[in-house]
Amino acid sequence: MDCIANELIVHTARSRNYTCDNVKELIVDIETPHQEDSVPSNIPHKAYFPVPLLPKIRNESKRNLNIPFSLPLYNANPIQAITRFFKKYFVFSGRASRSEFWWPISLLFLVQNVVSFFSYIFEQYVSEQYVSKQFQTLTSIISIVVLVLYIAVFIPAISCACRRFHDCNKSGKWLCVLLPCSFIILPLSAIYGFILFLRFVKMSHSLPIYFYYHVVAAAASLCIGVSALIVLIVLLVHESDPRGSRFDAQLL
Repeated sequence: MDCIANELIVHTARSRNYTCDNVKELIVDIETPHQEDSVPSNIPHKAYFPVPLLPKIRNESKRNLNIPFSLPLYNANPIQAITRFFKKYFVFSGRASRSEFWWPISLLFLVQNVVSFFSYIFEQYVSEQYVSKQFQTLTSIISIVVLVLYIAVFIPAISCACRRFHDCNKSGKWLCVLLPCSFIILPLSAIYGFILFLRFVKMSHSLPIYFYYHVVAAAASLCIGVSALIVLIVLLVHESDPRGSRFDAQLL
């Protein structure tokens, strides 16, 4: 029973990134039962977990404050995730949990799309009714703000994705392959395939032989882009691997 209890302590400490003080506190809490609880005589103290201890272990609000920025923060709330997202603007080493990555990315994606939508509505409807220099200037300012917003979150998104790969025990260098294939080759191959489809509709009876070579090339590049995008998403949602702690040694 003592071995099982010790293994449970080590597993809990690693999964929650507890410091040495946290582990000592956890061991003391487990070894010392609460006074209001009666310990069965046939169960050792180390294997006895009183009921009031369970909410204390699951309450991560205070323990997360003790975790340094050099370590990943698991089960982070949106505020903690966004804070770490921007404070680690140029940090490509270390690790990042799934909540650290997906909370900022999801919220920023939502904000950017809302801003882009209202910018489009303003440019298409409002500016047509009120054609003046003031509204044209305002439209230009909104477009610049949207562009700056995209540029501002580009670098921290790449650095956070690199740290997310480290948390899965994968090198961040894979982003140099997956990102171009997913966001450059895939859109270009889709556009090129659509152009070939339009040409096929117009000239279906007089197509040269090299046209089919272009179709094969477009299909191959499209498959590469889709495969790279799937691999990228799978790695970004993959659960943490404790072996990824080897990337923490690069932190200064």
